[in-house]
Amino acid sequence: MVADSAYAGKVLRGLPDTVTWTTRLRSNAGLYELAPGRTGRRGRPKMKGAKLPSLAELAKSAAFVPTSVARYGVTTTVHVAVVRCLWYGVFGPTRVQVVLVRDKAKSGYDVALVSTDLSASPAEIVERYAARLVDNGLARHGTCAASDARLRHRGPGRLPRLGRAAPPAAAPRGVESVTSSHLPLPPARSP
Repeated sequence: MVADSAYAGKVLRGLPDTVTWTTRLRSNAGLYELAPGRTGRRGRPKMKGAKLPSLAELAKSAAFVPTSVARYGVTTTVHVAVVRCLWYGVFGPTRVQVVLVRDKAKSGYDVALVSTDLSASPAEIVERYAARLVDNGLARHGTCAASDARLRHRGPGRLPRLGRAAPPAAAPRGVESVTSSHLPLPPARSP
C-alpha cells in the first residue's frame, strides 16, 4: 500500500506480514533505534531502543548517496540516505526503513519516506511513492511533475486543484487502489 502521511496511525500495527506500507514520514515523527536483544533477566524485554534525534538532525549526520530514480515519466538522480529503525507510535515493534531524499536542497532533506518493505531499495521506495499520483490518474492532468512540492506546501493528503473536475480514477486523498488479487487468501479452516 502507498498513501500520504495522513493515513499513518496505530491501525497499521496489525498489518499482516504480506502487506507492506509506504508513506511520507511526518516531520515530527518519533523514531527509535531497534529493540535491544534479550538480556536474560526476568521481565518483559524492551520493545524499542533509544529515541533517535529529529529528522533534521538525522539528515545532518546521514551519508547521502546518489541514486537514479524514474518518477513522473523522467529518470533523475537524487541523493538518498537510509535509516533502519522503529516508528513505534505508528507501526509498533515492526521494523521500518526511512529514506531521506535530497532532490533540490543542498543540505538537510526534501522528503522523508518510510516503508515496512525492508527488501525494497531506496530507489524503489521513491518510485513507489511517486507512482501513487500516476496510479490515481493525476498524470493525465499534468500535475505529477511538481506534486511533491505542492503537497509539501498544502499539507499531507491534500491533492492539488485540477481545474473544474477531478479525474474520475482518483482515489480519495491519495490512497492507492488495491484489488483482492493483491492480497493473499486467508488459510482454509479445517472442519
